[in-house]
Amino acid sequence: MKVRNIPPNVYTFAITINALCKENRLHEARELLRELKCTSIVPKPFIFNPVIDGFCKSGDLDEANLIVVEMEEKKCYPDKVTFTILIIGHCMKGRMLDAIGIFNKMLSVGCTPDCVTVNSLASLLFKAGMPIEASRKSSPSLNLVSYCDVEKVLRHAQSTQSTISTLKHKLPSILRADKHFSSYWWKPQWYSVTVSYIFMRAL
Repeated sequence: MKVRNIPPNVYTFAITINALCKENRLHEARELLRELKCTSIVPKPFIFNPVIDGFCKSGDLDEANLIVVEMEEKKCYPDKVTFTILIIGHCMKGRMLDAIGIFNKMLSVGCTPDCVTVNSLASLLFKAGMPIEASRKSSPSLNLVSYCDVEKVLRHAQSTQSTISTLKHKLPSILRADKHFSSYWWKPQWYSVTVSYIFMRAL
């Protein structure tokens, strides 16, 4: 393209960067982002997301966060996918409070989380031994039930070799055995959190 004096556009960068990331050539993809920064192209989040995801999975959260800063400097703001990648990445490195902070930022900028984002954060908080923090995500301002239909989650259990009836049968014994859940599992705003917890304990 350079030989023929054809300037790359946003999709040229997106396709090339995505291909490099799939081959785990993150540093080359990172160089393309630096090149993009020097152009007049108005970038989109889908250009940055594969690189951010790659650095998160490799454990280099500092580089991932730096890329987000560069995004915002170019007036390209993180989308739902960006936030979800960052939340999961920070959780996997044990930086749970940072993940919660990213989730709160997501809400403050008006980016609505979906079922994947909410369930991922709640599940990882549970696994980190933070059930209270997970349950707080079901406050009136962010009711988990409004994002994740409990019946859909229960039906999904069939694909994990556990039937709805089996889960319902195990529910009382599981919850009675856990002091944290015994007092509040039945509250409507915590149903979805409870279901996520049951999956981890029952499957």
